[in-house]
Amino acid sequence: MSRFHGDGVRYRAKLIGLDPVPDSQGEKMCWDSMMKLKGLEAVARRQGKHKQKIWLKISSSGLKIVEERTGVICLLSLHLCIPGRSSSS
Repeated sequence: MSRFHGDGVRYRAKLIGLDPVPDSQGEKMCWDSMMKLKGLEAVARRQGKHKQKIWLKISSSGLKIVEERTGVICLLSLHLCIPGRSSSS
C-alpha cells in the first residue's frame, strides 16, 4: 500500500454534507445518515444550490476533504478506522 504514503491518493468528488455520528460502526447508522444527507441535498437542489466540489485525499496519515476551488481544508481526520483490526496489531 505504498501509494498511500506521502501525499497519498486523491479523488475528485462532490460533497453532499457532513453528519457527525455517535458510533463508527453499523450499517443502519450509515444508511440513516446517508438518507438524511440526501434529503437535505434534495431540498438544497430545489432551491438552486449546487453540491460543493472537493478533493478527497487519502493517505497513511489520515483523510482530508479539500475544497476544489479555494484549496481550503473542510475536514481533517488524523486517523483511520479499519474494521476487524485491533489497535494493538
